[in-house]
Order: sequence, then C-alpha cells, then structure tokens
Amino acid sequence: MIHSFRQQHIKITYKDGETGEVGYLKPDAFMGRARSRWTMHPDMLKQYATCVSANLESNGVKDPELYFDVWKSMNERFVQRVYDPRIDIAHYEWHPMETPAYSMPLLHNLNNWRERLKELKQEIEDENIDVTFVADYPGLTLENFLAADLDNTTVELMGGSAFVSLDDQDGKEVPLAVGEKYHLPPGEFHTIHATGDDPVMYMYIYQNSTEIDMRKKYKALTQIDEHKANDRELPDNLTNLWTSEEEAKLREYFFGSEPVDLASKKDEVKNFKRSYYGQSLYWLDRKVSNLRRGLLLVGYSISDVFTGFNFYQEPPPDADLTEYYARLDILDRWVSPFKTILKTEIDKLAGDFPAKPVEPVPEDKETEPGDDTKTEL
Repeated sequence: MIHSFRQQHIKITYKDGETGEVGYLKPDAFMGRARSRWTMHPDMLKQYATCVSANLESNGVKDPELYFDVWKSMNERFVQRVYDPRIDIAHYEWHPMETPAYSMPLLHNLNNWRERLKELKQEIEDENIDVTFVADYPGLTLENFLAADLDNTTVELMGGSAFVSLDDQDGKEVPLAVGEKYHLPPGEFHTIHATGDDPVMYMYIYQNSTEIDMRKKYKALTQIDEHKANDRELPDNLTNLWTSEEEAKLREYFFGSEPVDLASKKDEVKNFKRSYYGQSLYWLDRKVSNLRRGLLLVGYSISDVFTGFNFYQEPPPDADLTEYYARLDILDRWVSPFKTILKTEIDKLAGDFPAKPVEPVPEDKETEPGDDTKTEL
C-alpha cells in the first residue's frame, strides 16, 4: 500500500545523565544531510538514537537520554504523534521480534474523519487563513509557541477533553469546550493538555498579519507594473502608497536588485528536466548510485563473514565504532558524476533567480510557525 505522509514537526530532546541539563537538536543532527525515513521506522529510530548518543558523548554529554517527538499526518488524517515522547530511546532495550513500546499506534478510530477534514479545510482556508487538524493521546501535552505576527490564532476543540495552560501567564488554565474557539495570545507559549480517556481532536486556525501585509504589497506592485506596461493611468488606490525609497526596497525584496523574467527561467529549468538529456542524467544517477551501494553492501557482507563484524547488529557499548561510521560515511556521502552535472546545469539555468522569493508566502505548509527549540504546530 502506498502511504502519503505530511510532516508537521520534529523535536529531539537530550538530557545529560549526570547533570540533568536539557538541550535540543536539529532533526538531521549528525547525519551529514537531512533524511527523514527514521521518523516512520521504529528500528531506524533506534539506530539513529544510538548514533546521536555516541556523538553526544564525544561532545561531553554524559550518558545522554534521548526523547523524540515526531508529528505526522498519514493519508490526510489528523496530525498525530508517531513516537512516545516520554520514553528514552537511547536506553531502550530493542528486540527485533517485539513491537517497541515507544511506537504509538495509528488512531484508526478517527479514520472516518478524513472526508470531513477535507470539507472543513476547504470551508476555512483561504489566501489569508490556514488550518491544522491535530489528534493527541490522553495524558499527553503539546507545548506550542506563537510568533508575534500570528495575532489572530484560535484553537477549537473537535472532540475529547482538553484544556489550555498559558505558560507565560503563570500557567493560567482555560478549559476547552467542543465547538468553541479560544483566541491564543501571540508571542507567548501555551500548552494543550489532553485529558480524559479518549483521544483529543482540535484544530488551529491562524492568520499571519505580516504575511497578509506582504501579500497586499506584492499585489499592489504587480498591479502598478501592469498599469504602466499598458500605459494606463494609476487608480487612486495605487497612488502614493510608498515613498520612492520604500518602493525601491520592496521591489528589491520581491524581485531582486535587477529585473528577472522569472517565468522564463522556471520554464527553462522545467524543460531541461523533461528533456531527453535531463531524464537520461536522472536515470544514470539512480542506476549508478544503486549499483555502487549494492556492490558495497555485498562486499561488506562477505567481509563480515570472515571477520565476525556484524554491520547490521547494534555494537556493544565498548565496541570500536570507527568501522561502523566509516561504512555509513562511504555509503551515504558519495555523489555520482551525473548528479553533479545535473546540479551544474540547473544552477546555470537558474543562476539569475532572486535571492528572495517572489511570493512572500511559502508554498510548503508542512511546518507551521513556532519556536525552533520548542514543540510547535
């Protein structure tokens, strides 16, 4: 079965086993390049936790504990936790024949909500409003930070029992009622507590005043340019909006220091990727990379038969991990010459793209605004 996942948030927390000091890591810490397969595979999570633990110890953290809080939506369901954030993965006793206790089950009883979520999304979302549907297990909490420009954010309980505590207001508690919206204070932390015996469902509805303002300015600039290109007189609503200096800064932000035919550049890149030459490079990159990896794994397996080094089994704590990490580095860091050619050609075609995005609103809504070191949705 094919699954479609939408990643909402990842938080990795470590705790020094001796001092109790708590810290946070980036989701791709110690990986070399970002990957996310471990976020949906419990066995890979244990492997990754072992790697992170070894690197933390080499950086002075004694006997580290590791906690992973991963939020995803599968096949347009509610966003929910994948792993139990209360379980220390670094010290968890993994067994290949047992389902790990830290792997949280999919909330199948909420499957019938999927069509309703699509309808609600269409009803609520527009150019200025975004919505995120969340489901959580009883007894767990979600700590969230709202940026100051998210000044019109509400949370609405859809089912179950929950309350909000306002962390920056001395922990003030506000009970939530099904179907009622509660306005959340911007620029502050809040925590949603899932209570009762059943899963809790709620939705965030928010507006970003900064993005709305930037959209309006971008739209005004494009309308001004359209009128000038067609030798039409500017209407009253497009005159005297900014000083010449302010308009110059806005144009540099949206369009770059020099005018660029962005549509033409994008078409050139798309045409190259679809061309026989581009498709051939993609095919050769995949085939060569897979062939190289397969040959290396076969070679490692044959070597392990004679040396007794088990590449796939977790080494004991006192083992020399040099060979283990050296193999990972050899397997993962190599870039085929065909991929290098691809990157060079695409960079050459797209080299004049402005540093700033033309549209001030990001298309990717998988990660919502929040604080990088705290849980956010």
